[in-house]
Amino acid sequence: MRIGESGNWIPLQKTEEFDPQFVAIRDREIALNPEGKGHLNAPVPSAHLWKASLPADLSPDSHLIEIKATDDYGNTHKGKRLVRVVE
Repeated sequence: MRIGESGNWIPLQKTEEFDPQFVAIRDREIALNPEGKGHLNAPVPSAHLWKASLPADLSPDSHLIEIKATDDYGNTHKGKRLVRVVE
C-alpha cells in the first residue's frame, strides 16, 4: 500500500478474522427480520484480509491509497481508493 502515486510502499500484514463487510451485511439482515429464517451463515475467520496502519503524520485531507498484489500465478492486481482523513 502507498499513499499517493509516488509514496513509499507500506507492507500489508495478512490477518485471519471475520470479514467486516460480511458481518455488517449479516447484522443488517438480522436487524430487518430478526424472526426470519434463512439468514446468512455465521461468520467464520477469513483468509483474504490484509491490513496496514495509515502513517500517524498523515494530514487531515483527502488521500489516494494504492494497493498492489501479486497472486499465486504471478499476475499483478492493482486498486485505488480515495480516503478522507479528519481530525
